[in-house]
Amino acid sequence: MKKLLFVITLLLFTNFSNSQSDTIESINPYYDAITLNSFIENGKFKYKDPNGAWYESDIDKYLSLLKIYFPDLKDNDFLNFVDEIKDTASTSYNPFIGSLFKTRDEMSSGADAVLGNDIPIDEKSASKLGGFNVTNIVDGLAKFLVKRTKEELNVAFFRKFKDVLENYPEFETLFPKTHNFVSFIEEQNYASMLQVLKQAFEDDMKTLIGNIPELRNVECKAKDTIRAKNRRKFGKCNDRVKEITRFFKEEGGWTVWTMSIFVDELISGKNAADALSSVFKDNDLKKFDIDDTGNPKDSIPLTYNVFKLLDLFSASLRSKEDNRIWVSSEDIKKEIIENDIQRTIYLGLLYQQSKMRKVRFPNENKKPIYFHDVLKKLKDSHDELSNFLRELSESFTKIELSLCVLKKIRLENKTLDVRTVDNYLTGIDGLFEATSEFLEKISENDSTLVPILKDVKKLTNIIEYGVDIFNNLEEKNYGSLIFNVTILLDNYMGEKFKFKAELIKYGTFMATVAQAENSDQIAAAIEAAALPSGSSSIKRKSSFNVSLNAYVGLFGGSEKIVESGEESFVTGLTSPVGVAVSWGRLDLGIIQGFTLFASIIDIGAITTYRFDDNNDAQDLPELSFENIIAPGIHGYINFRNSPLSLGGGYQLGPSTREINGVNESIRRWHITLVVDIPLMNFFTKSK
Repeated sequence: MKKLLFVITLLLFTNFSNSQSDTIESINPYYDAITLNSFIENGKFKYKDPNGAWYESDIDKYLSLLKIYFPDLKDNDFLNFVDEIKDTASTSYNPFIGSLFKTRDEMSSGADAVLGNDIPIDEKSASKLGGFNVTNIVDGLAKFLVKRTKEELNVAFFRKFKDVLENYPEFETLFPKTHNFVSFIEEQNYASMLQVLKQAFEDDMKTLIGNIPELRNVECKAKDTIRAKNRRKFGKCNDRVKEITRFFKEEGGWTVWTMSIFVDELISGKNAADALSSVFKDNDLKKFDIDDTGNPKDSIPLTYNVFKLLDLFSASLRSKEDNRIWVSSEDIKKEIIENDIQRTIYLGLLYQQSKMRKVRFPNENKKPIYFHDVLKKLKDSHDELSNFLRELSESFTKIELSLCVLKKIRLENKTLDVRTVDNYLTGIDGLFEATSEFLEKISENDSTLVPILKDVKKLTNIIEYGVDIFNNLEEKNYGSLIFNVTILLDNYMGEKFKFKAELIKYGTFMATVAQAENSDQIAAAIEAAALPSGSSSIKRKSSFNVSLNAYVGLFGGSEKIVESGEESFVTGLTSPVGVAVSWGRLDLGIIQGFTLFASIIDIGAITTYRFDDNNDAQDLPELSFENIIAPGIHGYINFRNSPLSLGGGYQLGPSTREINGVNESIRRWHITLVVDIPLMNFFTKSK
């Protein structure tokens, strides 16, 4: 037992201690003397405060400077250094410097703690074992366990992320670069690939809205390509895919599809007029509107036809000038609105184009109402058309002016002006509002249009989603982008939106990483998203494994204080370290393996302290091994694809359960939910 304790102590000290102090380096006696004098107190070098606590930090500083002048003593600890320079028989004797130190006996007398290998170990000095500082060792181990716990959870999160990408073809469709990249790397190597991963996330955010219509072609993987353990999910995948493909054959799907194409065209840099034209010319959308012979189908995709109508007017008012998109509002007013003959000709041409385009809307019986028939009734109704053209031209002007400013800002690589973006989006929104109001106005004289007004109003709502999404991308606000896309799909897909929870969880994670400006923000994003597995998987995948192991997690159980005999139910954080013997053959659904664990120490109190990044190591009380010794026996069942283990056991100690708390001898029965952290594998036998 003593040998094992010594080995563990040596390992912990060697690997996890981080008690390095600042040092002073110089070789100019004049300035060095001034520096060293700052450590003199009452004519001697400082070494203790009035309460007997050692000034370890100060000692390390001035000793590092003195050792530059005493190279033969560079490996000596503090007390041996003092012995040598005060010893008249030593080759390192220095009557000047030596006179500034008290003797070893003087420094040790009345001390609450001592330094050096040759000092007897009593109850208080047990915190220094063989020159090892137990407090620093334990604090170093606690910090390591906190870091490793987070890493294990991060690896588990990426494993789950990879599993979602594999079993949800919806994600492969929406985030193709992410899918290809994550599928290529092993989850435990994610940390070294974070920058590339960040770029993949950002690229997919920019194309997300344009990828939405591609969901109509989504397919599950062939059964024989899916790992056996995931085949049970194949049926669920097929169910989801059937719902999605059915959605894109209905009005709601056409609406989302149409808007997605329009917004994606805007994002790609096209102006609003070209974006409208791209929607009208989209061959896949046309298939739901017009058959192969050019005749209109019985199904009438309302949203698509509203876009066709708006593009009809937009295309009719395109400017021939290179620096303009549309004819100016002044010219529209002069040449169309106020010129009776030209207005008549203009409407006659629109009438013909509308007939060729088959622009139509469904009435209450789902029968078509052709716009050219509506236009014919407006021949002598100047006000409705004039107002519509006036509102369109105002939106045209707002779009052109703001787009001109946007292009200039981008060309000069300046920060986007929020007002400019808002004006641009307001102008685009105005096109659809004007169309909606136009249809509503003419319905007052044509009752056949009344049934479509409600649906046209819905169109203005989806365009608001579209302009919000465009704005999110302009400002690189990817978190809001995921939110708006989720709301959009939820509102239109309803119960068919089966992957909403996954999109919110992993989409938000991707968005946060894509927005991160430095590695710390990326790490914070991963930490925030991580859920429970990593090196802990070794014991789950092995037939037999023996390791030096740590666990970090929560416990609850019955505890007895030996001194008082008091018993109570307690909860808290436990961090036992000891030897784990594991069998991975146990395979029961979510359970994969069993571990028998013998704890030797438990640093739960220090680990709790270290989970708060604001806590300072200098605030830790001085600890001895007595404070952390916690022999016990525990049994854990290990969860599949997770570093989490559930178990229970009996443990003696530790006496330190709370920083600055009372040290007491305890006995405890408890159950625990912990993260499994192997420190060193002694033996592994494969399955």
